[in-house]
Amino acid sequence: MRSIWEVQDYRDLLRDAYEEGKIASSAWSYRAMAEHLGMEAGYLHRVIHHQAHLPIRFLPRVLEHLELTGRAAEYFQILVSLARARGQKEKVELRDRADALRDVARRELESAELEIFQNWWVATVRALVEVLGPEAVPEKIAARIHPPVGVDQVRNAVDALLGAGLLARGPAGVPRLRDAHLTAGGAEKAAVVRRLQAQILGLAVEALEAFPPGERDISSLTLALDQDAFEEVREMLRDVRRRIQQRVGRSRKPDRVMQLSLAFFPSAPADRHP
Repeated sequence: MRSIWEVQDYRDLLRDAYEEGKIASSAWSYRAMAEHLGMEAGYLHRVIHHQAHLPIRFLPRVLEHLELTGRAAEYFQILVSLARARGQKEKVELRDRADALRDVARRELESAELEIFQNWWVATVRALVEVLGPEAVPEKIAARIHPPVGVDQVRNAVDALLGAGLLARGPAGVPRLRDAHLTAGGAEKAAVVRRLQAQILGLAVEALEAFPPGERDISSLTLALDQDAFEEVREMLRDVRRRIQQRVGRSRKPDRVMQLSLAFFPSAPADRHP
């Protein structure tokens, strides 16, 4: 079944769920699915085939059947409203709300590509290429980075990024940015990611003294919470990362590079043997 984020019409996800059930069991049918959702089989058939809309009263059962919660459930409900909307203004507002919930497009780094980022300044070099535009030459890039790095280090970083296709050659050979957002996942990449995160957290400590409060925002909280709150806060942090990436993506003339580190960790772990 497709991800919720791959569909534009909520009824296509219902069709995927029906077809997936059919593959899993020959006994699965419109009647069986309709009984599970608490509606008539004929009406479910019409919904799946875009001939009718899902009544709002069935939404809770449908969300449960599709195992959608949190942001995904909210996105599905917006798609339901969008499909039923009549006025153009309402459709635009609903599309904007749906787009705000979607993840930004990201390029998944291969292990060899991720190794390029084992030093914190490589990501800063890449971002400064966007900031400096046609003036993104190693000397000018190095002059902007704090803490300072050498021109040769910048030149090596640019060459590595070009070789991996993470930058491209623009007019007059000046590098330009390709994919705006990058990501890395998987156990085999975790060690490199942790080393990079440790470096960036170290930069945050240095920034306390290196930059005035007006040029940074560093704060902390000490929290006592249970497992449910712990999971919800983690989801909130994932959401704020996504929203920040979306907002930054709308910057027309970036003039600086910032590091954002979200550190949420135990100072007194939960008792595993109460």
